[in-house]
Amino acid sequence: MTPLHPSIDLHRLPIVNQTGFMLFLELPRTGVTRRIVVTTKDYLEVLGIVKWQSGWRRYVFHPEPDTFYDEICHEDLRNFLHGLMFERKAMRGKIQ
Repeated sequence: MTPLHPSIDLHRLPIVNQTGFMLFLELPRTGVTRRIVVTTKDYLEVLGIVKWQSGWRRYVFHPEPDTFYDEICHEDLRNFLHGLMFERKAMRGKIQ
């Protein structure tokens, strides 16, 4: 996992989604696909990054070491990833 660059101020990143416990913040684009940093809602502690996994042809969550998730967090992450994939397929005209 590549750590976030020290110059990135999490407080200035746009919020693309939030749940009861997590924030999803959009990182500046460096390529074609999106990168989303996932943090705790209360303290902005980085939990991991959502990014495109080309071999799998989908967005995946790359967790930080020593982070733990219950079933609610797993469901929130699943729903967010599902939404990203739905959006990507819709933009490419692959949704009927």
